Amino acid sequence: MYNRVWGSICDWLWDSRDARVFYRTIGFEDGLEVVGARYGQVEGPLWFTRVSCDGYEDSLLQCRHTGFNSSSEMEGVYASLCRKSSYDASARCFDKKLGRKIIRYQRS
Repeated sequence: MYNRVWGSICDWLWDSRDARVFYRTIGFEDGLEVVGARYGQVEGPLWFTRVSCDGYEDSLLQCRHTGFNSSSEMEGVYASLCRKSSYDASARCFDKKLGRKIIRYQRS
């Protein structure tokens, strides 16, 4: 979320290192990358494209990227929309306390 507007992350070049940092950013321990609109398409502006993390970062804000509209409010970020719905990404997160969860952040 940036300026109270939900946004999205393009899955182009999205891999397991990027996903691990994404999960850490939203408070989960681990997870897997999911691409190809597997959990459906979402709406909103595109906040991140071409995300490239090394995997040790604590936040997506520390990763390399292009096409970014900066924000320090990362708790509302979800992975999704990228030109076509076939490039949407979602999150499959893991937490010892909660077990496996499929996360698709979106306003309700």
